[in-house]
Amino acid sequence: MKHLFDTRCLQVKYTDEIWIGTESGIFIYTFSSGLVANLKKSYNNPYSLSDNAVYSFCKDNEDVIWVTTYFRGINYRAKLHTPFTKHLPKIGQNSLSGNIVREIKEDAKGNLWIGTEDAGLNKYEIATKTFTSFNPTGKPNSISYTNIHGLLIKGNEIWIGTFEHGLDVMDISTGKVIRHYEAGPANNQLKSNFVFSIVETADQKILLCTTRGAYQYNPTSNDFTPVAGLPLNTWYSSLLQDNQGFIWCHL
Repeated sequence: MKHLFDTRCLQVKYTDEIWIGTESGIFIYTFSSGLVANLKKSYNNPYSLSDNAVYSFCKDNEDVIWVTTYFRGINYRAKLHTPFTKHLPKIGQNSLSGNIVREIKEDAKGNLWIGTEDAGLNKYEIATKTFTSFNPTGKPNSISYTNIHGLLIKGNEIWIGTFEHGLDVMDISTGKVIRHYEAGPANNQLKSNFVFSIVETADQKILLCTTRGAYQYNPTSNDFTPVAGLPLNTWYSSLLQDNQGFIWCHL
């Protein structure tokens, strides 16, 4: 399956099933049977996947998998063998603000936070089916840029990695940015303002993947230092900690 070389994300759906997001749609592999299904966009089928470039998954507390795409918003499918429901930007209506969706995360209240590359941050309240969008306003408590890549939910905070505009930390309850980090200050060893992804390890360490190294957040000193053992000046797109504590890198 040559398309799996274009893999962007993985999600375990059931103990026997894994979803693989690629540039050629979703591949679903069933371990017990060894069978592979490929879910793709179909131009004549409005209930199919909205786009083949799949960039991230989020399995919510109802066991529903949400799918982000690079050109056509987000999709979800509540049950097996049912159509995909899509969320796309709609002018003049309460809707998703952008088409290029990079990340999606669920908070403790079951709300989804959606980072786009073309229209800032969105909050989707599933219970009321309403979107709230967050974009730069120039004020201190707004997000710093419209092009968002990494997202991480940490308690009542959402960590927001941007394209070349550093890292924002927003208070979820108020929707206001309470901290901002950039490369350069003397007490901060960050070398890049492009925060591509954000990871929390099993021992609750926060790691940043950037275009110039991987960094660990130090809560006591409120700064970042390079992850020990990993080379600097390398683009890290993601990190993963296994059950033995080893860190695996996707470059």
